[in-house]
Formats: sequence, C-alpha cells, structure tokens
Amino acid sequence: MINDVTNFYRIDNKDVTFNIWDNNNVRHPDFCLLYPDDIHKSIEKITQMLSSKESILLRINNRTGGTSMIKIDQTTPQDTMIAKLNSLISKTLDYQKTRPQTNIMAVEYINNGSEKYNHSFRAHVLVNEIVSYYVGISKNLVVSMSDLECDDLNEFLRANTKLIQLMKDEKFKKKIINAVTSITNIGAIDFLLIDDEPIFLEINPIWKGNFFEKNFGDNIVLLDWFYNKPELEKIIPNIFEFKLPVQYWEKFYSLLQNKC
Repeated sequence: MINDVTNFYRIDNKDVTFNIWDNNNVRHPDFCLLYPDDIHKSIEKITQMLSSKESILLRINNRTGGTSMIKIDQTTPQDTMIAKLNSLISKTLDYQKTRPQTNIMAVEYINNGSEKYNHSFRAHVLVNEIVSYYVGISKNLVVSMSDLECDDLNEFLRANTKLIQLMKDEKFKKKIINAVTSITNIGAIDFLLIDDEPIFLEINPIWKGNFFEKNFGDNIVLLDWFYNKPELEKIIPNIFEFKLPVQYWEKFYSLLQNKC
C-alpha cells in the first residue's frame, strides 16, 4: 500500500521520526522534548542543550516547513527565552485539544549553506526511487522558494549543480531513500548537507510549493528563469523538470502505477 494512513504519526510528529531514524542509522540533528506544562523544567533542558550547542531551534513537533520555529543561542537572555517559549507553549496547548501528541522540541541548529545564504535540500521519493529533487536558497532562516531574487541566480546554480553531482552517487541516493523508507514509502524529505553528508530534518507526505502552484505561485523570478533563460535548462535540468507540470505528473503517476 502506498502512503498508508497508519504511517501518519510517524511522519507528523518529528520526535517520533527522529527516534525511528535513530534505530535505522539515519543522521538527524540532536533534539530533546520540552515540557509545555512546566516552563522551568523546559528552560533547564534548553540551558543544558545550549551548553554544548552554539544555537538551537525551538519548534512544535507537528508543524512543517519552518512554521512555529524560533532560533535561540548561547547569548539569548533568559527573559527573552522565556517569552519565546511561552508563545510556543500557548500554541502547543491549543493544538493539543485536537492533536494530543503535540509537543515542543529543542533541535540542534546546523549552519548550512554559504556565508550569505541558507540552503534547504529536498528530494521527492516514491518507494525506492527518487522522483525529483532541488535545493532552495534564502538569506532568511526559513528557506522558501518564494524569497528568490534575481541576484540569487549564481548561488542557486551553484547549490543545485552540486546536488546534481551528488545524486550521481548511488550511496548518497540510498541514504535519502533509506531515510524515507524507514518511515513510509512516499514523501518529500528535507535535509541539510554537511561535508556532502545528508542530515535529515523531516518528511512531508505530499510535496507542495512554488513549483506545484499554478503559474509557479506567480514567482516572477522562477517565471523569468523558466521562460527567459532557456540556457539554464542544461545547467539545472532538475529545476526545469518542474516547468511542465503535466509531463511531470504524467511521469509520476506512471511510476506510481508501476510501484503498486
């Protein structure tokens, strides 16, 4: 069965995902769960984690795509820490009314990208095959393709051509596939790269983003690259795969039919 509903909580709750990855030798950031009902114990845990990590992210375990994510570091004053944590606690307690497994995580922040940019890597996996992949870049903490600017092109090319080269390595691809298949059999997996080694962050059961929005979310930068710079297709064919959505999904559903 593809995308079995019984896998939902393994994907939805990032702490559960991380624990399964631990048992399958899949690399991910260090993390710990906090206590929404005890802010003092939570601050103790955060302080302990910051004694060995330069910075961490506070996040809600079942939010995706950087939603409800706060970065703090060793220089953050405790009163600021408490205020930020209180805002997450309020959201968490509200979410718990309908999603009881909601919790707060402190997750190791891993600096990834270049001096000016943060990078976010994503691969779309179906059973034992990588369907498509790309690197998003941003000057912001949370990477979104919506933030692309015209002068980001060189960095975008550099990051994506590097991933294209890495994807030629079967061992590298196997690590990505294993990270997904240890949890489920379809999904978009987000990861970072440290010394060309993937550090996995989360799985999204469906992939959605600017590439899959009508007219690419009216993203004028993507539209310009797709339609006014055809020479880029030879450099970043992984990106131009998304230019023609009918062909992309035709390929995907043919593959899905063969896997069933």
